[in-house]
Amino acid sequence: MSTAYKRAKKPIIPLGTKLMYAAGSLGYCVIQQTTGGLMMYFGNVAHDVSGTLMGLAIAVGMICDAVNDPIVGHLSDRSAGALLGRRHGFMLIAVIAIPIINILLWALPEAMPAAGKFLWLMGGMALIEIFNTFFQTPYHALGNDLTGDTRERTVMQTLKTVFFLVGMAVPTVLMAVMLPSKTDVKEYAELAYVTSSIMLVFGAAAFMGTHNQIPRLRAAAFPVKPAEAPRLKNVLGGFFAVLKIKDFRALVIGYALATMGTAFIITIGMHLFEFTFGFSDSFGATAVLFGTMLAAAVVSQLVWARLPRLIDKKPSLILGLIIALFGLAYIAMIFVLHAYSGLVSDRPLGLLIVGMALIGFGLGANFMLPSAMLADFTQVQAARYNENRAGTYSAFMTFAYKIGQAVTSLIIGVMLDTVGFRAGTTVQSAGAGAGIGWILVAGTGTVLVAAAVLYKRYAIRRADVPEISQPVHDAEDEPI
Repeated sequence: MSTAYKRAKKPIIPLGTKLMYAAGSLGYCVIQQTTGGLMMYFGNVAHDVSGTLMGLAIAVGMICDAVNDPIVGHLSDRSAGALLGRRHGFMLIAVIAIPIINILLWALPEAMPAAGKFLWLMGGMALIEIFNTFFQTPYHALGNDLTGDTRERTVMQTLKTVFFLVGMAVPTVLMAVMLPSKTDVKEYAELAYVTSSIMLVFGAAAFMGTHNQIPRLRAAAFPVKPAEAPRLKNVLGGFFAVLKIKDFRALVIGYALATMGTAFIITIGMHLFEFTFGFSDSFGATAVLFGTMLAAAVVSQLVWARLPRLIDKKPSLILGLIIALFGLAYIAMIFVLHAYSGLVSDRPLGLLIVGMALIGFGLGANFMLPSAMLADFTQVQAARYNENRAGTYSAFMTFAYKIGQAVTSLIIGVMLDTVGFRAGTTVQSAGAGAGIGWILVAGTGTVLVAAAVLYKRYAIRRADVPEISQPVHDAEDEPI
């Protein structure tokens, strides 16, 4: 191990800086959750675009953006701006661009023909995801850069996860308040102004709250190797080469599969609650159910932040997925009894709340622990090779997430058309309602089981992770 690595003596980051950094996850999560959770419904029901076209628009946009991930990660690792350092310049661009693109995306003209709507949504999704990468990839890498102390990093990750989960809950609340008709496109445009404002405020907080750390991070950074000029072929080759590392491969593919499970629950869950269980009068009951899931995920952070001290991160994460699968099995039972026997009547809000709480509590582990495991992996690799590739590793996590979301959106869109879902109407047949239920149960169950199998192959333990001592001083006294 390099002599540059030794056990850290005390925390480096003040609480205020940790909170400001963590706040950034709320901003981009609100945008991500709104586009990921509402876009299918927005196009399919409010704009009368078929499920297949909507799935294709979302998938193509995300796949086009996925090419951007390795480039941003590579450039972020190797940039050395005197004013904004490695990460902050990219974050600043995104904080300005995302709110503008988000407003334009949801301003889709109602009179536009279907082909035009498809191109508008596909282009808008691609742009918003590209600039989300400009924020998200350097932002996650910045969290790894800020501290090498494993306990302090766990605190930061817990705070970031709490803000992220609040960001997931915000669109649920706004949906209930601002979308009473569910099909009025003007309501969606007004919602975009609110979510864009949230991104602007909380993204700027993360930028400004950590800007004073740039001199310290520059002093502690590994030198950039001038021979590694960012040619696209080399960047992509080096980016995908990291998949040869068994622990990294298990982590990122497991993470992609687990987040696909969340996407199934959120995206098709809106259709399930409205068209299968009969909550069709407003988004209020749907908001309660998703709010329950997210509240349980927030509360679960108290468990997932402490349990790894007893049984390590990987067993804790797998336990979380098992709990989520129990919740899914419960929802499946309610669905079958409702759709095929009549033993459960329409609008079984109380019964569904139990299942959504279990799912949220279990998935809470996947919101926090993979990022902490990635930070451990990054630190182990840095100790072995004396090079910080946090941006590249974070970019691959983002890349895997987006590919998973793209595949999920395409599957859901095609399957909605397959089961007979009719676009542009809030009245569906009993067969379509039952088909929606099977899409959620089979899709979510398959990917969560596969994620648990992949995570089991990750072999890094807490004892394998070196703690890095970084300079501890007041960065505000140095010129920026």
